[in-house]
Amino acid sequence: MINRELDNLLTYYNKALSVVGSELDIVGLSSHYIRHHFADTFILRGGNLETLQKILGHVKIETTQGYISVADALATKQLSEMSDAM
Repeated sequence: MINRELDNLLTYYNKALSVVGSELDIVGLSSHYIRHHFADTFILRGGNLETLQKILGHVKIETTQGYISVADALATKQLSEMSDAM
């Protein structure tokens, strides 16, 4: 019963986010999108991976490690831009 109620609440929440996203021209706005945006921002601003794991409720650190790729990609891009400028 509780799982069904949580599923219904999440569905309602995502529909509401979708409406807000449409009004703001943000395609795909959802709880999943917000969760990933938070995690990416947390890592990019120097957040600790183990702390992020606890915040997100991941049992395995490997699940959380996927967010490192975002920071790595940004670092690679910035390094490339610096090299081009030199």
